[in-house]
Amino acid sequence: MKLLFRNSKKQHNKPSGSTKTKSAETEISVSRLDIPVGLIKKVQKHPDADSLYVEEIDVGEESPRTVVSGLVKYIPLEEMQNRKVELVDPPSSAKVGERVTFLGYSGEPDSVLNAKSKVWEKLQVDLQSNSELVACYKDVPFTTSAGV
Repeated sequence: MKLLFRNSKKQHNKPSGSTKTKSAETEISVSRLDIPVGLIKKVQKHPDADSLYVEEIDVGEESPRTVVSGLVKYIPLEEMQNRKVELVDPPSSAKVGERVTFLGYSGEPDSVLNAKSKVWEKLQVDLQSNSELVACYKDVPFTTSAGV
């Protein structure tokens, strides 16, 4: 927190020409994330790492994405197959490839998240589940056309 406070204090004291940096920081919104509903089509243990799965996930694109996740100690292999997301289950009627949205946060997602801007790092700290075990950004539920 001290670093954030210091950075914001430094920006406040910068000449007015630095508003571009300040403006870019205020534009960090969860709407910049492209979180699609995905269906795990194939999963297997990673050949070189006991704690990793290698998954083929259909996210509505031309071909499935290959994802490596560290979920071996959390979800058994047989429970991974045909899941729509790793630890969060969307409504069963949610369409594969549909973008998850957040009420009150509109905008188009970044086509690629720039590592230097640390958008993911800044947003992921506010991703959690609520008391009903619904995935949320801050207190706003992940939502699809089929519901929360």
